[in-house]
Amino acid sequence: MLGRSVVSKQRLLKTMLRELLDPYEEESRTVPQALSIQVDVFIMVCILCSCLLIPLEYFLPEYGRVYWTCELAFTTLFALEYVTRWYCAPDRIKYPFTRYAMIDLIAILPAVLMISSKFMVFRLARGIRFLRILRLLKIFRYDALIHQSINNLRIWFASFREQYRLHQLGNLFRLYIVAWILGANLLYFTESQFASGLSPYADYFKSYWNIIIVLISGIEDKEPLSVAGRIEVTVLLIAGICVVGMITGEIVSILVHKIERKGKVTLKPSLTALSNHIVIFGNNTHLDYILHQIHAAFNGLYYILIVSPDADQLKITSHDVYKKVMALQGDYRSPGVLECACLDSAYRAIVLSDEVPGVSTIRRDKQTLMHTLAAVSKNHSLPVTVQLNDKSMLKYTEPLENVEFIVSQNYLETLLSQAVLNPGITTIYRSLMTFSHDSNEFYKIPITEEADFKTFKEAQHYFLSRDTDMVPIGIYKNSDSSSNDLRQACCLNPECKDTRLTPGDSLAVIAYRDPLLHFEKERGMIKNHLLKLLGHQVRGRSRDLGDVRSTHHPHSFARLQNRTVVICNGNPNVKQVVEELFAVEGSDPIHITLIAQDLALWEAHPEWHPDDSAGSFRVIEGDPCRRDILIKAGIRECGAAIVLADPRHEDLADAPSALIAMSIEEINADVHTIMELINSTNRQYIDNHIINEVICRGDITENLIAQNCFLPGVKDIFHTLLTTRKGTPQIFLPFLPGKYAGKTYKEIVLEIINTDVPCIVLGFIQEDGVVMNPKAHDHPGMASVLSEVDQLIVISGDRAVTL
Repeated sequence: MLGRSVVSKQRLLKTMLRELLDPYEEESRTVPQALSIQVDVFIMVCILCSCLLIPLEYFLPEYGRVYWTCELAFTTLFALEYVTRWYCAPDRIKYPFTRYAMIDLIAILPAVLMISSKFMVFRLARGIRFLRILRLLKIFRYDALIHQSINNLRIWFASFREQYRLHQLGNLFRLYIVAWILGANLLYFTESQFASGLSPYADYFKSYWNIIIVLISGIEDKEPLSVAGRIEVTVLLIAGICVVGMITGEIVSILVHKIERKGKVTLKPSLTALSNHIVIFGNNTHLDYILHQIHAAFNGLYYILIVSPDADQLKITSHDVYKKVMALQGDYRSPGVLECACLDSAYRAIVLSDEVPGVSTIRRDKQTLMHTLAAVSKNHSLPVTVQLNDKSMLKYTEPLENVEFIVSQNYLETLLSQAVLNPGITTIYRSLMTFSHDSNEFYKIPITEEADFKTFKEAQHYFLSRDTDMVPIGIYKNSDSSSNDLRQACCLNPECKDTRLTPGDSLAVIAYRDPLLHFEKERGMIKNHLLKLLGHQVRGRSRDLGDVRSTHHPHSFARLQNRTVVICNGNPNVKQVVEELFAVEGSDPIHITLIAQDLALWEAHPEWHPDDSAGSFRVIEGDPCRRDILIKAGIRECGAAIVLADPRHEDLADAPSALIAMSIEEINADVHTIMELINSTNRQYIDNHIINEVICRGDITENLIAQNCFLPGVKDIFHTLLTTRKGTPQIFLPFLPGKYAGKTYKEIVLEIINTDVPCIVLGFIQEDGVVMNPKAHDHPGMASVLSEVDQLIVISGDRAVTL
């Protein structure tokens, strides 16, 4: 075991060194770290400086000792780099014969040969020092970084050129220079031939200066003496007035345009081609947060192009996030606009649903599908994520490959039902759906021949014993490990934990993001094989979406004992929520009462009505804000209350919903209240100490779109976990059995793994709050002692799993 531990640490060190030196290597799929890029830039500067010594030795030989000291320093650095790359190479035997290894050796040998002067052959070969110029070949190792830097510089210069109209100004200045040179020569010839006296234009070089005065400010005292010269100066004077006026007008226009564009997104240069960028079609209330999430996920690596009819009016909310965001104004379906969006070379695409007042959701979805078809027609292999509003439109989407559709209604309905059965569960999902520095994210780890574990159970032991802050949750069998894609079927919480893992399989894990390379910790054990889904810290703006260690209402995580539920307001979510609750098997049936705010509205929409054959469901009419109606519905005796958004209020339903929830808590403070929120910006105004759980449709939409853009297919993982039907993997919050009381979290997890309990433990809940994937050296963490009042966070296919 000690030998395997040493081998693992050596492999960890090799992996980290390889990622540090080669952040853009082909096998790596992680987002390049800032430290790695800084190291590459430093080495490139050293290469150029070492080559600069060659001409300096020739032109300034008196500083030979200084040059030699610098040469030794550069040679030592290149030798250290060579040895390090050799050490962390996958195949050390073949590495010295690879192309770049031989170039690295050539960069070192000239200085090594120059060190000794004892042998005549070396003195005769002093000319070999000029071979140091071959160090420039090392630059080709960093071609990816150089290409990206040149591309960024090209785009910046194109934006600068268009913003300040350098093309128009250049044309005017060229016209001015032509008039200046032509006028000076013409007047010199005319005055020297026809002037009767001493003309100010008779001197060739003075005529240039005098013409500048004529073109800019007028004739003043530089008047020609000949008639022909006066005619020529008059023409030049008129031309100067026109050109200078046009230049002045252009400069004023630039200043006015700059003032108008202040605080707005940079417009895409019309003639500049983008590559490897993210295209977002559409603009709605979710756009700004999606941009923040994408920037956090990709660490600002890619340019983002927003295509919308009102794109030129987009405001900048964070200069760090919007630094690489550009806007393209125009109709999405216009061939010219699609061509300008450079979809054929794009990395990802997102299609948002337009928010047009008075237009039905189905009509908006049809327009969104049309925009999607237009985008796909330009690049069939481009991964596209599309926002839809109505799940009934999904039946039209099957023919579209590489396109994934996010319907927040689906996730909202299942999350509402899970929040009833597992109070506090929304905090777990919000932490998994949100980019932040202290939350957990999904990763995909390819299995290689060198892996230290051969089964899923061994992988659980491996990560737990080494305090890696990773929790295996599933298996991808025969997946494409080189693809940054989760659209292959994932077996979450496999029934047989002893299933053998073979090269080509992958592990699905949740883990923290580690932004820097920490050599003292083993949390990045297979880091260069990880396909990052989420986890880069949002810069410039944070959002309260459920801190994994936040404090909640005292009964937020209590198990639902009373299986009576009251639903306030009828809307399209009622059918799915009720049927999901009825699908849960238990010893006692669930009784559900719906308070229909408008019975005529409820009867007019039979598609909202659930199948109540599997449980007790009744409907009463009344205003959910009224105390007598709530009491009549049984709010005093119920265990949970769901406040749905009233469709009659459309986007303004959040305030009435909050007032209903407060009325419920006033009557029964022990009821677990769950509220549906429409607008995510209103979350800050909701008192979480009164309303236990707030589930926002906007939050779900924004986070799932950003996540699916980063790693296609992740929505299917959430869809699986959110299903409440028995036998499907779900997240449950069981109380700690008495036999585990007094033990540490790590001891409990180890015992659960060894006894083959059909579940996966993700964390625990104490009085202080939620701790997902506890860390070894934190408190609360791996060493925390749990008691019977605490709860575990587990993935299981059975709510009644015996721990």
